[in-house]
Amino acid sequence: MNTEIKPKVIINIKRTNTFTVTIDAWYDGTRWCWNVYAYVYEAHKMFADDKWLKSLPFLEGCSYSSLQTYQPLKIDYKGQKVGTTKVLGLDYNHLYDDPYLPDPFDGIYWKAEQDAHELVAALESV
Repeated sequence: MNTEIKPKVIINIKRTNTFTVTIDAWYDGTRWCWNVYAYVYEAHKMFADDKWLKSLPFLEGCSYSSLQTYQPLKIDYKGQKVGTTKVLGLDYNHLYDDPYLPDPFDGIYWKAEQDAHELVAALESV
């Protein structure tokens, strides 16, 4: 089996009991690609308001969204429960984005870091 290993780096910017914001960088075989994600948990006041969530300060708007539901695998540990997370994100790999995105081991891509901190501020503002 000939499997190419492609590295991925996940940087946690902020994690609370209502949301997490991460910056992800991954190598596609030719260049580094960057993404920013907001994981919004059911405990967040705006969890049910999809219009508000989609209006979060994403560069050029939200380009990714998903609903993730978690359920125990018939293992009954104390505290396990079914949970739902809304994941919203954006990427910086479009035609007119910076074609020379940095290697994450040389530092965080400045646009991704700026957007991640703006997301944190918006999610904390309610």
